[in-house]
Amino acid sequence: MSKIFAKIISLDWEQAVFAYDIRQAGFVSVELTAPDGAVKNYQSTEAIGTGRLKLEKLKANCNYSGKFVWDKGEIEFHLETLPEPEGKMLGAFSVIADPHLSCGTENRKGRFFVESAMLLQDVVEQCNHLHNDFVLLPGDITNKGADAEYAKAHSILSQLQIPYFAVAGNHDIDFKGEKKVLWRSHFGKFEHVMENKYALFLGLDTSRGELTPSSIEMLGKALLKKKMLFIFTHYQLFDNVDINRGSNQKNIRNATACKGLLDRLTKTPSIIYVGHQNVPSVMTCNKAVQINMPQPVQYPCGFTYVRCYANGFYHTFMPINSEVMRQYSLHASNQAAEFYNELQWESSYREGKSIKQLNYIIKEKHHVQQFTGNQYDRVRRGNCRRELTTVS
Repeated sequence: MSKIFAKIISLDWEQAVFAYDIRQAGFVSVELTAPDGAVKNYQSTEAIGTGRLKLEKLKANCNYSGKFVWDKGEIEFHLETLPEPEGKMLGAFSVIADPHLSCGTENRKGRFFVESAMLLQDVVEQCNHLHNDFVLLPGDITNKGADAEYAKAHSILSQLQIPYFAVAGNHDIDFKGEKKVLWRSHFGKFEHVMENKYALFLGLDTSRGELTPSSIEMLGKALLKKKMLFIFTHYQLFDNVDINRGSNQKNIRNATACKGLLDRLTKTPSIIYVGHQNVPSVMTCNKAVQINMPQPVQYPCGFTYVRCYANGFYHTFMPINSEVMRQYSLHASNQAAEFYNELQWESSYREGKSIKQLNYIIKEKHHVQQFTGNQYDRVRRGNCRRELTTVS
């Protein structure tokens, strides 16, 4: 029974995704019972031991009792859907953290290097089919910052039918600065400031493990605007006690020197997306929320889709299309944890403390706000695709 994987991996207010690996061929089913006694049934159409069931037409803000059944057993579980959104969707974007595009010929510790290009292609195609206005990438676009990796990553990301904004991670840039030329030639800026009708978006450069002087200045100016902030960067700005395994640096080194600035950030409604550790975790710092993002190339293998409504920001985990590959990464990560005695690779750690670290709403009342100045790029919805314009 310990080898069986059966759990909800993605959900919002009206649907959920149930993933399973029963380690044998066979049909499976899920039965959901609502508090009022209404029952919904979902069944696989193929006798395959590893796959997913899409649970549709669910009630919002409802706590279901569930039962997963296969020919040799059953597992009970609970499913709580998110509250129904208020009004029309104000906008949407996706966050793809640490795709680690590699030209390597071997995988390592549960991380897909050989298949990294294929998985980034998968994620790009998913993003093109969602209602995204743009895509954010908080670093480690490449694995070694090699020329071939940059070229391949740029080729795949250029297939996005919407704008994307990337900041560099420690794998993209070397300390000598030689790889900065590669970054500029493929991805342009190291920092970004954009604006739309509900927020300012800042891409801050922490690729060398600290906030750069220009990013410090950028954040200071943005805090004066008194508008909702979305920040995407590679290293954590704030310490998170749940990110507690492994020996790598987790937070920016100059956090103490930037304490006054970061204290001001905690007093501003803001959401901070960080990569690097890639263990799903949502942490509140007063009015700021720092979110550690999952990555496509290692369990739990996926990205995050964010939808903005009047009552808050809905975050939905979007797994890679292949459940077989997710399960391989899960098992390979556990094997690496045991072989190397490195507990940061354990799947129970890498998937976060609960599904609420992957699927959640950050409640915040939002209204269309005035644009704050002409020095920002404005993100708006076009007739047939999303595009950038300059605020006039």
